[in-house]
Amino acid sequence: MLILASASPRRRELIARLGVPYEVCVSDVDETLDAPLPPDEAVKELSKRKAEGVAKTHPGDIVLGVDTVVSIDGKILGKPKDSED
Repeated sequence: MLILASASPRRRELIARLGVPYEVCVSDVDETLDAPLPPDEAVKELSKRKAEGVAKTHPGDIVLGVDTVVSIDGKILGKPKDSED
């Protein structure tokens, strides 16, 4: 079984387009980075954490961990605090 380790509605839509059966299991891992990383490395690290966290409860399944960051000039902006941000 394919397990999507994400609560993102957009990601669910993309996976559904494949026509492959899947389940959603949202990861509750800490997304705090211990050290500053370039955006591409940060995305890889966070995606890996999410996939590994969910894989612990889904042995034998294929777990897809994904993440998105927004950056400008190599600096990660982080999640907006509110609609104005």
